[in-house]
Amino acid sequence: DAAMVVPEDFVLPPGLTEQHLPAGRYASTVHVGPYEHLGDVWQRFMGEWLPASGERAAASPSVETYLNNPETTLKSEWRTRLSIPLA
Repeated sequence: DAAMVVPEDFVLPPGLTEQHLPAGRYASTVHVGPYEHLGDVWQRFMGEWLPASGERAAASPSVETYLNNPETTLKSEWRTRLSIPLA
């Protein structure tokens, strides 16, 4: 899925559906570097950090937020926030 924030009165084009991410606690980390490494970062975040933290993931979607523009930023400086909803 891809997501964006839209105004309350925004009319969605046909074929798109509206979803809401729930408010609550999220664990986050920021990856700096190419998107090709995001799979490894997610694996460590979910497979190592989460179990060691004593927290549990909630049943809502995890989120990647791209913090800068890959068209104007060096690939080695791309910043991506990974967020896991916590139960």
